[in-house]
Amino acid sequence: MLIIVIIVVIAIILFIVLGKRSGKPQSAFDFNNSNIHRNRKEYVLKQGIFEVTGYNHLSDEIKEIVNSEVGYKDQVDLIAAPNNKFDPTAIKVFYNSRQIGWVAKSYAKKKTLFDTLMLGGKINAKVKLKDVQKGYRRVKVEYSIVRD
Repeated sequence: MLIIVIIVVIAIILFIVLGKRSGKPQSAFDFNNSNIHRNRKEYVLKQGIFEVTGYNHLSDEIKEIVNSEVGYKDQVDLIAAPNNKFDPTAIKVFYNSRQIGWVAKSYAKKKTLFDTLMLGGKINAKVKLKDVQKGYRRVKVEYSIVRD
C-alpha cells in the first residue's frame, strides 16, 4: 500500500513539474496559464461564505477601519500565508490593502481556497454581513472561485 502511495505522489510531482515547463495549466485551478480566452464572461466554479477571525487581535486602528469603513458588498482580498507557524494553510483577509483578519482555521472549504490562491486562481470576495455578536465584531465574507 505504501508503494502505491509513493508512486502516486511521484506521479503528481512529475505532472506539476512537467506542466510548469510546458506552460500548460497545472490543475483545474490554474486559470492564469490557460490559453483559452473565448469571451470575458466569468464562470463560477465554487461559492461559499466564511467568517473572518482574529479581528479582535489586531490594532485599534484596524478595528476602527472595520467598524467605520467596511460595509456590505465591499470587496476584500484573500492572500495565502503558507509560512504561518500556526496554520500552514492560513489565508489573510485584506480590505483596502490592510489586513482585517483571517479565514477561520476550522472553515471546511479553506483548503480549496488556499490551493486556488497558491495556484494563481481567481477568487472574488465581498462582505456579506457585518454585525456585533456577544460583544465581538463579526464579519462574514461571501466568495466565488471563478474562471474567465
